[in-house]
Amino acid sequence: MATGRSGSFNISTSNQFVSGYVSWNETYDIASNSSVVSAELRLSRTNAGYETYSSGEFYIAINGNEKRNSGNFSFTYNSNTLCVSHSVTVPHNADGSKNIEIYAGGEL
Repeated sequence: MATGRSGSFNISTSNQFVSGYVSWNETYDIASNSSVVSAELRLSRTNAGYETYSSGEFYIAINGNEKRNSGNFSFTYNSNTLCVSHSVTVPHNADGSKNIEIYAGGEL
């Protein structure tokens, strides 16, 4: 049987008009005593009428397992542009507990 949780946290950038969030979800599989953890980084402009377009590279690391995505990105008002997504199976401790760390970042 699988159960799950989800959440998000905000991301700020060096550009005062570009910000976003990392959303994550976890599905815990009791039979295998592990979780599948998925996360994605999305960015947008916070002001209307402008676009930020640039090449860049973004990453998400889940418990040290990192995925990078590079390319050209366009950010407009509330665009929620997907920069990178990642999914990792994380084994739990024998008692079913596990702390999971998620880091995200990038450069335009």
